[in-house]
Amino acid sequence: MDIAIGDGAWSELLKKIDEQKKVVGDNHRNLVTVAKENKFFESILGDYEKYRDYMIRDKKKQFESLLYIHEYLDKLINKSTVLNLETRRLTDDQGDILDKLARVRGELNEFSEYDIIPQGLLPN
Repeated sequence: MDIAIGDGAWSELLKKIDEQKKVVGDNHRNLVTVAKENKFFESILGDYEKYRDYMIRDKKKQFESLLYIHEYLDKLINKSTVLNLETRRLTDDQGDILDKLARVRGELNEFSEYDIIPQGLLPN
């Protein structure tokens, strides 16, 4: 019962985070327009862009780390010494990593008008 309540709260929190990401993105786009007309907003725009650049670097690191883990699991799966039960668990873990890679790619690409990490970089 407590887990179900926790899951609902977690889902609500994720929803709020997504809403705030949209607000920040909208604010950034508005600031780009306003900064062209008003020099005062240039410093605010600079702060937004520093934050965006920081988030892009952080998400790239996260993506690279997950990709490394995926490749490591792939090597373990391909080793003949791994048992069938372990192989299934590793394959499940690898699927979870792929899901996280796709999510991080999506989050990263939200910071830009173009794909920072193209779809083709995701492993199969």
